[in-house]
Amino acid sequence: ITDEMAAGLTVLAEKVKRNTNEDTAESQKQAVRDVLPDGLEAIGFGWSRAVVELPKDFAPDGRYDRYVVKFNTTAWNQNETEIIRWDKLRGEGYKDVGVAPITVARKDGFWLVQPRVNMDEFVLINELKDRLMIDASDLNQRNTGVLNGTSVVVDYGF
Repeated sequence: ITDEMAAGLTVLAEKVKRNTNEDTAESQKQAVRDVLPDGLEAIGFGWSRAVVELPKDFAPDGRYDRYVVKFNTTAWNQNETEIIRWDKLRGEGYKDVGVAPITVARKDGFWLVQPRVNMDEFVLINELKDRLMIDASDLNQRNTGVLNGTSVVVDYGF
């Protein structure tokens, strides 16, 4: 990732964070949409993050067709938790760990970039849990998808 790309993501993350101090989920969603420049679309929201699809020409490593950026929208840094888990899995030598890889992230977790997965494909949750050897109660169709033909968890910052 270039310094210019990183700086652009940081500026956008600051706008998102500054603009999302509303109480309701719907007002948070609108607050995020209000600060996105033309051509960027918010494609997902959790209780502490917004997910924005990046333009097609944004390819930090060129390994995937499309990417998303996750911005924290509350004081709880869910991105930081996800980065720690990714670093641990990667450090243990896992290649296909069943989670969407983090391509690049700001060290403090202010934002992180992952490949865009196909969220429309049905994932066999129990098979994914078995492969990951976890008992995650909140693992469901909303936080899983398919990346290059493999089922993956896209939200593992829980």
